[in-house]
Amino acid sequence: MDSKSARDSADAILAAWNRRDYDKVAGQLASDVVLVDHTRGRTATGPHQYVDRFRRVLDAFPDMRGETVSVLVDGSLLAQETTWRGRHTAPLMLAGGGSIAPSNESMTMHLVTYMEFDDEGHAKVLRTYGNPREISVSARTVGVG
Repeated sequence: MDSKSARDSADAILAAWNRRDYDKVAGQLASDVVLVDHTRGRTATGPHQYVDRFRRVLDAFPDMRGETVSVLVDGSLLAQETTWRGRHTAPLMLAGGGSIAPSNESMTMHLVTYMEFDDEGHAKVLRTYGNPREISVSARTVGVG
């Protein structure tokens, strides 16, 4: 895979997240994709676990959008810096059941995501890095995100 194709694949993943097209996000991933979330110290395996890692937060912040700040790419390896901004206006669903009522709190997160793509342009390894203090206090308290 060349650098342009890797950049196009990363852009497609971000665009799908911004549209809340979770099936499209999953379709951009290898079937055995591994996400290592260094911000929260958690790992997810497979497209659906990857999507579920972030879906609850995005559903609770329906206006949240990610914007690319910078990208470094070398063939099939890519590092993408993004800024995410949104307001907590919908219930935050908890993994163990229940929810947190909307706080109307604005949140800005800065993330760096390292991606490795296979020859077909599917992400096979993702590692995210961010500041856990940027995650909404209510979400951080219960371990969402």
